Amino acid sequence: MDLNFTYPIVLNAILNQLPQNLLANPAITTLLGVVIGWLLNFSASIIQEKKQYRINRMQRQEQAYSELMGLRLMTDQLYLLMNDAYTLSAWINARERLQLPSLAKLGKIEEKHRECNELIFELARNNQRLWETIGLIQVLFSPSEELERLISPFEPAIIKLREHRELIVDYYERATVDNVDNPPHVATEEIEESIHKYVDIPFEALQKYLGDQINAEKIRAKHWW
Repeated sequence: MDLNFTYPIVLNAILNQLPQNLLANPAITTLLGVVIGWLLNFSASIIQEKKQYRINRMQRQEQAYSELMGLRLMTDQLYLLMNDAYTLSAWINARERLQLPSLAKLGKIEEKHRECNELIFELARNNQRLWETIGLIQVLFSPSEELERLISPFEPAIIKLREHRELIVDYYERATVDNVDNPPHVATEEIEESIHKYVDIPFEALQKYLGDQINAEKIRAKHWW
């Protein structure tokens, strides 16, 4: 808003509505000018604050979007690492149960147990960051049924992937001498399918929605000025 241009227009419009005998009084005219100037400055300040709020909000939206992208990559990696760690740990346990000689390529059972525990804690921290980011997204972006629909798959996905790890353990608990050294399908091809279904697809869908919302906000921002 150009106050130097707007101020004379508003002032003249108001002055034209006043009785001429009041306008003849310089004190009245000066007072009106001061009041109108204050109102214009106040309005300009409010407008500027709203613009800055929208800018800050859009920047935070972009930050939440970036955090979601980073969490997707970390989540993918953690589930792949956990799949390998659980497979090796269960494999070693099964061979010991069947009283078969240890295989050097599998490593030591203590190391695998420790690796599994560390990954469980890291996954828990990752999931906490994920829910914090989703909570921030729900605050920063306009609420809608579509947004809630895209967020809803994340919690059951965590349960499904935990069940997937349990299938690996179940396989090796039932393994025999004949098949103990044959990794289960659930630990090889199926893990990538599960991660794509329960991690990649939900993340991609939510990211696309948020990206579209941010782009629409940027278009609206052009009219703020």
